[in-house]
Amino acid sequence: MMKLLQAATAGLALAAGLAFAVASPALALTERECVEFVRGQAALMYRVPASNVAVRWDGPRLAEILPKPANEATLALDRSLFKLSGTMPVPLQVWQKGTRVATIYPRLTINVQQEVAVATDRIGRGRVLDGAVVRIEKRPIGASSTQPFTSLEGVLGAVSRMDIPAGTVLTGAMIEVPPVVKGGQMVSVRLVSGGLLIMSSGQVLQDGRPGQLVRILNTKSQRDFLARVVGPDLVEVNIAEEEEGGQ
Repeated sequence: MMKLLQAATAGLALAAGLAFAVASPALALTERECVEFVRGQAALMYRVPASNVAVRWDGPRLAEILPKPANEATLALDRSLFKLSGTMPVPLQVWQKGTRVATIYPRLTINVQQEVAVATDRIGRGRVLDGAVVRIEKRPIGASSTQPFTSLEGVLGAVSRMDIPAGTVLTGAMIEVPPVVKGGQMVSVRLVSGGLLIMSSGQVLQDGRPGQLVRILNTKSQRDFLARVVGPDLVEVNIAEEEEGGQ
């Protein structure tokens, strides 16, 4: 089934792998349009709502780096070259009628925030976490050196492994999350590739916590595969992530 899904979605994977993203046509290129374009690209890169991204144009003026007005222009950006976060010169390609006419380097300050689980009060070692001591807040991307929890799923009901000060962004190293799937149980398997979704079922071969990879047995073919635990009775296989991991 996995091979059939990969073959059926090969075209989608190819399109998703393109490094350049192009903006909608505009009557005349402005600093505001450049800012909004980069804002949208940063939201796509970090998979956050555009409302979680703030972009400020720090200079130089557009007229200084693009003396000739660009009418009916589009923008392109190679997002694979760097991360859109912090203050930096961002190389923006300006295209007109299918031809690149210029590359400009405006200095932009990009602030990306994501929703993360935060301790609202001091949490003592061994405490079971509940809504009284944990909530979701917006924090800058990269504020934590390890991957934080981005929802309360898997956090509520977990046990603290250490004393956690108030205001701390919670990560997997700080708490013991109980497994939500148990070895031997049957679960729903969600196969995702771009906009295509297929539901199946399988047997879990090991205990798993939210976000963990576990081995799943296809009871019909007797073949096993890896899937990520999404929640109780549900695991997911993302074809795009598998292809990236196999490169």
